[in-house]
Amino acid sequence: MAWMAWLLSQSLAADPRVDAPWLSRHDATSAAGATRPTCPPREGESKEHPEPGARDWALWEIDLAAGTGPAEVLAVAQAPARVVEVALGGQAEDIARVRAALSRPGTRVGVWGDSHSARGPFVNALRALVQGGLGNGGVGLVPAVRPGQWVDAPGALACGVGTWSRRAPVGKAAEAPQGLGPRLDLVEAREPGAYGWVFASEPVTRMVLLFERHAGGGGLSVSVDDLAPVAVSTAGEGPGAVAFDVGLGKHLLRYAPVGDGAVRIGGVVLERAGTGAVVDNLAVSGSMFAAWQHAIPSSIAAWSAWLDHDLAILEYGTNEVGAFRFDRAAYRAQLAASLAAFRAAMPTTPCLLVGPPDRAWAREAERFGIFQGTGWVIEEQAALGHEAGCATWSFQAAMGGPGGAVAWRRASPPLIGRDYMHLEKAGSSAIASALARALGLPTSALTAGE
Repeated sequence: MAWMAWLLSQSLAADPRVDAPWLSRHDATSAAGATRPTCPPREGESKEHPEPGARDWALWEIDLAAGTGPAEVLAVAQAPARVVEVALGGQAEDIARVRAALSRPGTRVGVWGDSHSARGPFVNALRALVQGGLGNGGVGLVPAVRPGQWVDAPGALACGVGTWSRRAPVGKAAEAPQGLGPRLDLVEAREPGAYGWVFASEPVTRMVLLFERHAGGGGLSVSVDDLAPVAVSTAGEGPGAVAFDVGLGKHLLRYAPVGDGAVRIGGVVLERAGTGAVVDNLAVSGSMFAAWQHAIPSSIAAWSAWLDHDLAILEYGTNEVGAFRFDRAAYRAQLAASLAAFRAAMPTTPCLLVGPPDRAWAREAERFGIFQGTGWVIEEQAALGHEAGCATWSFQAAMGGPGGAVAWRRASPPLIGRDYMHLEKAGSSAIASALARALGLPTSALTAGE
C-alpha cells in the first residue's frame, strides 16, 4: 500500500467541536468492549417514485398465474431461486490480470459503483472473502459523512453534525468537471459549528483523513483520541491527507472546519499494519458510470496514484437502466466515454466490469414487468469491456437471468427487496460468494437460500 502521508503538528487555530455528552461516556482508546458512540437522528425525507409509464421503460410482461410471457423469462421467474456459477468474461489476458491481483499479499481492491455496492452487504461479504484468503489489512476507505445521516458499516461508524453539503456528479444534477475525492464525491462544510467523527470499531493502526484542496479552502482541525489536535490548511489544489499512526485498537478520529473557508472531505481510511488485503468501498448511491467523466482528470488520477489499487471493480448499470427513456445506442456511447475516463485515471490497473442485478416491476397479483435494459447494459459492457482491458461479470446472470428478481423475491427468506431491485443481505452474500468463486478465491459453500 503506497501512501503519501504525514502528521501535522502545528498549534490549533480553533478547538475541535465535539459532542461532549457521548464523548465523555466513550473510551475511544479501548482495544475491546468500547461503547459505540451515537449520532443524532436524521430528519426523514420522502420522495415520490414515478410509475413505469412515465419513463417509457422497455419491459417484458409476465403473468405467473396465467403462465403468459416470454418462455425463458417466465421459466426463470417460476423456478426456485438459485445462484448460477458464471465465469469471468473478456480476453484471457485481462481475466488473468484480474485473478493475479487477488493472489498477492497486501493487495488493495477498489469497488466503485451504485447503491448495490454502496449499501454495504455485497462489498462487506466480498471483503470478508478476500481477507479470509489474504489477511486483514483493515476496513479501508469509509465515507466520513453523508449529509444529514450517519454511516454504520462493519468496522466503522461515522457521523456528521451541523451543516454538511454533498458534491457529487449524480444523475441530472451532474455539475461541470470538478475536483472530487476517491469516491467521486465530497462532503463540504463552511461553518465552525459543524463537525464530524469516525469511530473504528475494529482494531486499526492507522487513520487517514482525506480532503481536497481548492482555492479558498479553509482550515480544518483534526484529532485522534486524546492526542493534541492539529491544524490543517485545505487551500491549494489536489488531494491532501492527514495521517495518524496509533497502537492497534479501536480509535476515534474527530474533524471540524475552523470557519475561515469551505473544507471538502473525501473520506477516512482505516488500516492495519502488515501485509493483509484491503477492499475500499468507493460506491455512491444513485451514481452512474458517467460520474467518471465529471471529475477533473488530474484530480482523480492523483487520488488513484495515492491509493494505488491493484484491482478496480466497477459495478454500474441499474441507474442507467432506470433513466428516462433508456436508449441503448446512447448508453453505448456513454459507456465508451466513461471507460476512457476511467482509463485516463488508472491506465494500467486490472479492472472488472460488474453488470447489474435483474430488476422487475411488480404490477398486481402475479403480474410483473421485467426490465429489458438490464440485459442490454450487460451486453454492451461485454462488448466494450475488452477494449479497455477489463474483464466482465454479471449479477443478472448469477441470479439465473431475466426473471431472476421475481424468483429471488419469492424465496424464503426473500433474497431481494420489495423494490425487486436491491438485494437483501442474504442475496448479497450469495452473489459475493459467486463472484469470489469466479475470481478464484476460496469460499465456503453458499446457496441462494442461505
